[in-house]
Amino acid sequence: ATCEVELDVPASCIIDGFSSSNCPIVFFFHGAGGNNDWFGRTSGVHAKGVIGVYPQGENGWNTGPKNSNSCSWDDYDCTSDPDEGAFISSIIHELRRLGALGNIYLVGNSNGAALAHRLAANANVDDLPIKGIVTKVTQLLAGPP
Repeated sequence: ATCEVELDVPASCIIDGFSSSNCPIVFFFHGAGGNNDWFGRTSGVHAKGVIGVYPQGENGWNTGPKNSNSCSWDDYDCTSDPDEGAFISSIIHELRRLGALGNIYLVGNSNGAALAHRLAANANVDDLPIKGIVTKVTQLLAGPP
């Protein structure tokens, strides 16, 4: 499967040809039936002066029962299903390499909100340095082990 992400960088966040920026970085996660193609029109990142990151999930996000998964949603040792933590971490590492140094925030709706909760519950300084989340229309299926 192809991992897709759109990056939306306002002109106000480009300093020295994007060699360095302290603009906040906001990930926007769509719901299970959605996709990332509308965030560029609706996120408001240009008006707020923040970098928008719009990843595309595989038929939603791997946060609960999903027909396309091989493993149960609570099989934490599963390695055959999508690993959104690794996906988001790789995006963060690439942003840092490009000079985006701002704090990381997550916004999620429905299934995307469940992903924001899961990522925040597993936040750490090195791979998932998440400072805050905003979630809409979601539930948690279970607490992490």
